[in-house]
Amino acid sequence: MRYLTYLTGASITFFFDKQLKDEVVKINEKDTNTLYLLAWLNYDMVTIPYTRVKREVGKSRWTLKKKIKLFIDSFISFSYAPLKLISILGITLGLAAFIYSIVIIYLKLSGKEDSSGWSSLMVVILFAASFQMIGLGIIGEYVWRNLEASRKRPVFVVDKVYE
Repeated sequence: MRYLTYLTGASITFFFDKQLKDEVVKINEKDTNTLYLLAWLNYDMVTIPYTRVKREVGKSRWTLKKKIKLFIDSFISFSYAPLKLISILGITLGLAAFIYSIVIIYLKLSGKEDSSGWSSLMVVILFAASFQMIGLGIIGEYVWRNLEASRKRPVFVVDKVYE
């Protein structure tokens, strides 16, 4: 049985067999999170926890900038949640604009508010922003699907061939 084994602590070290190495090399992605990619291949994993000893010499080159880049690469490479979030925010903003316009109309008809134009301008701006956000979400979805189609990730991984 083939295992992906990694050690956890302050750092992560990977140990894996030749078949898993060949699959990772075959994918050949840039700007991705290797840990997520290995987990995405869905091999069995064993975690070996350890206590990291304090660094005696030198300074870590794992800067905040590199950590932020890894977070962004991980989030973008394996999730289209930001695109869905933009669409959901656009729909929510459109609903809020609609409700706000109903409230303004009610207040105007009941004579409780003397509308000077600011309210109607806000409704127009909110509706326009909601349509823009929904449009960005749709365009982003198309771009994500094209990105997924252009990646070299296999549809499935064959563990063993029986003849």
